[in-house]
Amino acid sequence: MPHPKYHGQQGIVEGRRGRAYLVSINDGNKSKTLLSRPEHLVKVKEQVKK
Repeated sequence: MPHPKYHGQQGIVEGRRGRAYLVSINDGNKSKTLLSRPEHLVKVKEQVKK
């Protein structure tokens, strides 16, 4: 389960690692990659600009 700090963040799915997804997000000025299982992800209607 992702850390609660990242709750509500939007990102881009970069790939898969096993059953989990690699999600790229911006945390302040840093770009971070999170591992998250599909049950913790929600598809948004609008696209996020990279």
